[in-house]
Amino acid sequence: MGIVELKNDKIAIKVNTHGAELVSLKSIETDREYMWCGDAEYWGRVSPVLFPFVESLKDSVTDITGWFMRIYLSTDLQGTASL
Repeated sequence: MGIVELKNDKIAIKVNTHGAELVSLKSIETDREYMWCGDAEYWGRVSPVLFPFVESLKDSVTDITGWFMRIYLSTDLQGTASL
């Protein structure tokens, strides 16, 4: 895993190469960080996305705009899911 940084004259972002996870969004002008810092005292992870849901599905099936998908979620807390 690695971190890739992209920036322009307004913002800088950092993206984890494992899953293209956005881990930092910072204003160049104000140096303000807009993402969670990953403080392990509270929650050591940084992902802002809990997609597509945060609870179980009936029969592991969801309807996304007319497409029925069977989704199996792992319980390893590593963000691993399979479709």
